[in-house]
Amino acid sequence: MAATIKDIARISGVSPATVSRVLSNQKEFYSEKTAKKVREVAKKLGYQRNQNAVELVTQHSNVIAVLVSSTETNFSDQILRGIQQQAQARNLSVMIIYAGEGDAAVQAKAIQTVIERSVMGILLVAIDLDPENDDLLESANIPFLFLSMTLKNTEFPFISSNDFDIGYKATKYLISKGHRKIGFVATDLHSFVGNL
Repeated sequence: MAATIKDIARISGVSPATVSRVLSNQKEFYSEKTAKKVREVAKKLGYQRNQNAVELVTQHSNVIAVLVSSTETNFSDQILRGIQQQAQARNLSVMIIYAGEGDAAVQAKAIQTVIERSVMGILLVAIDLDPENDDLLESANIPFLFLSMTLKNTEFPFISSNDFDIGYKATKYLISKGHRKIGFVATDLHSFVGNL
């Protein structure tokens, strides 16, 4: 069984409040001698801070959940790297969960996994959410945002590239290089972009 603050307090001969202050690096209310003793006991017992317990007490999370449909999707590596860099700069943690590609049950399980934990927000990267899961996501009362996806459900917030403009610029570039036979292949005809 994992060591608790109460275990450390009992062995150290101090109150649980003092142990909590020492382990959270609050500099008041205890001597350096007490702090050293508490840290030694915590190390000996293999104490690990329970972040879930801390977040339950403070009602605040520093974790952003990122649901991805696939690591091979639309620039997902760059998007995930950007999310991680921005989170790190703000002293936040990132939890990445695979949500499958077009499978409502896998998506529901991923969303449920996230909402059962303490997270401050959910980013959904290149996920075409099955309508069955709309209510599950909304009822969590956790802020969410879709990335790299244009949604048919315009009530949900999303950030996406302008695919029409990208196609136009790519075609214009090819024409400027003298190409006249230009084709467009490999679109998903069931996606929002494929339906344009």
